[in-house]
Amino acid sequence: MKKIILLIAFALLITPVLALNLGLSPSESTVSTTVNQERCINLSINSRDYNGTVAVTDRWASPGIIKNDLSLHNLEASQLDLSTDYINKFQLKREQSLDFCITPRNAGAYHGLILFKAEQENVQIGSWLTLYVYESNQEQQKLLLTGQAVSETQESRILIGEFIFTILLVIFLIYLLLKTRKKIAKKV
Repeated sequence: MKKIILLIAFALLITPVLALNLGLSPSESTVSTTVNQERCINLSINSRDYNGTVAVTDRWASPGIIKNDLSLHNLEASQLDLSTDYINKFQLKREQSLDFCITPRNAGAYHGLILFKAEQENVQIGSWLTLYVYESNQEQQKLLLTGQAVSETQESRILIGEFIFTILLVIFLIYLLLKTRKKIAKKV
């Protein structure tokens, strides 16, 4: 019986599943600009249940790769001659707006991800950014701003996995408890 109580106590000590809500708008932007021209986009992050520090970072894919795939975004902006300007950390209290500004030094197509991480929790959300840079204004074809949902991140799949594991563990422990009670009842 002591073993079952220890197993239940251990199950309760496993990292609890946290359902933290972070929202971000826009989730995706496409911007056209010219070389050495600063371009800014305004991002808005909100949360009903998180009040705390949010860290902001950006990651970029190799030039010419335009895919919403987190694993391809392993470069810093400076490695691509992109100059970025934004607040690295801020206190989130319900809603916060942030200007993300970028100045490209070379023409080309760039794809990045602006990440917002809740520092006190293991939750982050991102906004995809596609940047088309032309040599001159005549070459610049058009400016598009679009919004689409960012695909599910690996972190959210891990969170769901932890939740399912915890539920299965609780069910297994209840099964063991019932089985042990039946054995004890048969002995008595």
